[in-house]
Amino acid sequence: MASNTHVDSRVAERRLRPIYDWLASGNNKKALQESEKVLKKQPNFLCAKVLKALALQRLGRESDCEQILEKVCSQVPTDEATLQAITICYRAIHKPDKICEVYLAASKKDPKNEELLTHLFMSYVRVGDYRKQHQHAMSLYKLRPKNPYYFWAVMSVVMQAKRDENIERDVALKLAEKMVTKFVKEGKIEAEQEVQLYLMILEMQGKYEEALDVIEGELGEKLKSLVTTSAKRIELLIKLERWKEANVLLKCQLERNPDSWSDYKNYLETILKVYSDYQKTESNDGNINDVFDNRVPIISGESIVWQEADYTPKMVQDFLIHLMKKVESEKKKIRGPYLAQLELYKLLKVKSLDPEMVVGNITDLLVSYFDRFGDKAICVSDLKPYLALMNINEASVFMKRITEIVGLSDGESPKQLSSLQKHICRLQISRVLGFHSLLPVDERLRLCDLILHHYHASNDLVSPDKLPTQFSCNDPYIILLSHILYSVYQDTNCKKHIIRAIYHLENALSSSPSNFHFKILLVKFYLLLGAGQQAFHFYEHLEVKYIQLDSLGFLIVFSLYGLGNFSAATSIYDTTLKFFSNNTNDSVDHLTYAYKYGSFMKIEEFIECHDRLNESLVYTFCTVENMLHYLLSTCNYAQSESAMKSMEIKPGIDKINWSKLRDNRDLNVFISYEPDNNQLNSRTVERTFENLKSYVKLRVLILKSLSAMFDFVSDNPSKNISDDKCIQNGNSDCAKNVLTDLVSELKCLYDQLNSQNLDLGIQDVINSPPPCRLKTFLKVPVHHLIADMTEIIFQMDDSSEKSSDEFFTQSSEAVAKMIETVTNSCISQLDDESLERRELLETLVGVMEFLSIAAILCGNLYSSFERNRKSQRKGKRRREETDGFDLQIYKNILTKVADCIGDLEKALDKISLKNDISNMSSEVKALTINDGDVGVKRNKLTFWLLLLYLMHHSNALKKSFIVSAQDKKVSSPWLLD
Repeated sequence: MASNTHVDSRVAERRLRPIYDWLASGNNKKALQESEKVLKKQPNFLCAKVLKALALQRLGRESDCEQILEKVCSQVPTDEATLQAITICYRAIHKPDKICEVYLAASKKDPKNEELLTHLFMSYVRVGDYRKQHQHAMSLYKLRPKNPYYFWAVMSVVMQAKRDENIERDVALKLAEKMVTKFVKEGKIEAEQEVQLYLMILEMQGKYEEALDVIEGELGEKLKSLVTTSAKRIELLIKLERWKEANVLLKCQLERNPDSWSDYKNYLETILKVYSDYQKTESNDGNINDVFDNRVPIISGESIVWQEADYTPKMVQDFLIHLMKKVESEKKKIRGPYLAQLELYKLLKVKSLDPEMVVGNITDLLVSYFDRFGDKAICVSDLKPYLALMNINEASVFMKRITEIVGLSDGESPKQLSSLQKHICRLQISRVLGFHSLLPVDERLRLCDLILHHYHASNDLVSPDKLPTQFSCNDPYIILLSHILYSVYQDTNCKKHIIRAIYHLENALSSSPSNFHFKILLVKFYLLLGAGQQAFHFYEHLEVKYIQLDSLGFLIVFSLYGLGNFSAATSIYDTTLKFFSNNTNDSVDHLTYAYKYGSFMKIEEFIECHDRLNESLVYTFCTVENMLHYLLSTCNYAQSESAMKSMEIKPGIDKINWSKLRDNRDLNVFISYEPDNNQLNSRTVERTFENLKSYVKLRVLILKSLSAMFDFVSDNPSKNISDDKCIQNGNSDCAKNVLTDLVSELKCLYDQLNSQNLDLGIQDVINSPPPCRLKTFLKVPVHHLIADMTEIIFQMDDSSEKSSDEFFTQSSEAVAKMIETVTNSCISQLDDESLERRELLETLVGVMEFLSIAAILCGNLYSSFERNRKSQRKGKRRREETDGFDLQIYKNILTKVADCIGDLEKALDKISLKNDISNMSSEVKALTINDGDVGVKRNKLTFWLLLLYLMHHSNALKKSFIVSAQDKKVSSPWLLD
């Protein structure tokens, strides 16, 4: 190994080995000591210096790490060990652009080094600089004429066409096509991936004929995957609207694989198109030359075989019957042809054709499907899209006939597994058809009792050898029971039905601990009751990991903090943010591997996945909430100031592209058997997403306003007043203007949202997402508090024009009155038994945040006062007697904050916790459960007691710090977890 210090490679490796070992084991202090020991002997050993920098970075000393890296990079190292260590360091501190600079300098120093140029190319892949990728890939190809390097350059041009807004798409694609065509003519195409890239380029330009020629020509022989090639050929034929050829190929595909649903969908699409052409030909019966030709040439080996495309619905029915006969001999039940028959019926009805003439009666088809596949759990999901094809009378007949197939009398429980599954399917279908919703409440509750009876009776059918990771065969009974109880709760607004559902779900979960449907419902129901801690408990048992933190995080992440479960909420935020942070590194690694192994078709997928996660609303939400919690949980003004500086917020710059935020919630995770009119609609999905986005925007503006306030009160007064073009965190506006704009934007957003009906169009169904905290948060006038305090601080800071004492007196009294009003309003709600627990807790947390922000602003006010007092000593034109008056303003507001905290604390003391627990116990007793179970339930429903204790403790801490602040004439702490 040739190093800059000319150290023998074996000696160098031996000396570095202990450092690597300590770093690998996570003992960074030992690694630091070992690296310093090596550097004492060899001060110019660059790799040891970089490893020391890495140890420092992992010990949290990033500034020291960067200083060492800058010194090492200035010497332009070229050895692999040093460069790899530098790469690890810069990736750890999130500066991938620096890696490009390091390898660029190294490649200039050693321009013939293929390895360095390869790393340089990959460094540009990590930052997404496609122009540089193209440039250096061509440099690599000129140095070593290898196909992979050339096609790296081609792919870089393609990505420029897809992603670079500054380049003409058509020009870039023509260049990429020209580059590949050159290789095709020269016969240099070697790998399947190169042909796939050529096809992608042609498709992007809409050159489907040319792409089809590639597949059917000599290059097509390099496409080794027969399945992929056939699918691509069919896809191109459909895009070219060559329906007959596509139809014949799809028939061949279905003959080989009669259970491919995507092929059935395409086949039925082509037949309708061909049938349309056939009808046009028939209408021209006056022209003898217009004869419909349905023959298609198919290449089979060396000869051409002419096959006929289906062109009437009757032909389709005949083909499906042929497939049904073919699959009857299979051991495994194949559903494809039977489902395709139902899909054909549906399509013919949409086209206003007569489906019964071709396919038969819809009720007969559905009954036949149930009879054949009713013992499969997937049966209901299969039939759902087609049940709506029946009218109410046909649905009643259908239910009667499948009840006969199940073969159980009223109240009789299944004795066999197949009978059990059919019985469950029958109950689920009854709900999907809306028969349950027609029943009165008492009938639905009797149905719940009957379902519960079936559940307990069927426990004997559960295999004793069932693994803990397997679902129990009778689990669907409890899911259906929970859905019915939820609908009863919606009609009666009586929480005992939700508590009953929770009880049965938890009991069933003990027998089937891996059933995630139970856990999801428990999270939903506990959040509905305002029981954040229990909801978090079952969310943890879901074991949500990796990308599920984004797609399933909505189950709890938007609700937990508002219910007062601060520790649990921040735990979820930290876990989620760690995933998103790791995604940034992992996704670029996937890209480099895709280039390395020629998986060009996957590159766009990886980039799309990376962008989707980076633009996720959950990512933005967790980031903002975590920062706000960190700020509001500091213990004194110095800590809050330090916390704000560590966040490196630029209040004058909006880094969030709100129009690009993505809704990655997987709402299909909820299983639903609701009728069509009670299914989650797109309006609800869109509106809940917009509400979440508005809430995040509010929180961002509050955070940025507080950040701008810190910048303003800590800035040089003369700079704020006299220099209108002072630099504020990279923005050309001064701190005062930035703060003014943010406060104005915050007030406008509050007014806009308060004028809207935020619940308009939002459904409350079993699979709807948890409600957002936005409504209750808007009831707390944080915007008025920030605006009024900002005005007081501005007037106090303005030395060019003396504001009247009356203004300060009235303004401070108005702020104090506002704080008192908000607190008293919250206290009055604590005794309001008509309020939902969830709403009450969200209001209580909102008020605590409000008081915390008031405490922070008091600190800002005092900081501004102190700064002005220092400026007076330098001869500023302010009266000395105003010192005491300004300080009194601060003390008046701070005293009111302290009083309100005390009042809130007393109000919490007065709440009869025992009554609350006994009320819950009485609700549980209504379930007619034995005393032992009631005791278990009582313990699990004490979340209200625990939560009030935590909030009481938080207020007590806040009050003690306020008193301390009054004594010391410094700002107070605020909300503590």
